[in-house]
Amino acid sequence: MHRGGGGGGGRLRRGGGGSHVQFEALLLCAFFNKVTFSAYVKLLRSPQIALPFNEACYKWHCFLMQQ
Repeated sequence: MHRGGGGGGGRLRRGGGGSHVQFEALLLCAFFNKVTFSAYVKLLRSPQIALPFNEACYKWHCFLMQQ
């Protein structure tokens, strides 16, 4: 069920000490994308929706990184 294990999660770390926050953000995005996967597949066919969706996920990730 899980695609690709959790190995190498801290590779993108920027600055010090934020690794577990980044990991939570990545988990949240992965979980969110998984929960909405069937809807997400439909969204991918309409880029005007899919692109803001990805951007929102990325911004949320960056927001958590700054905490």
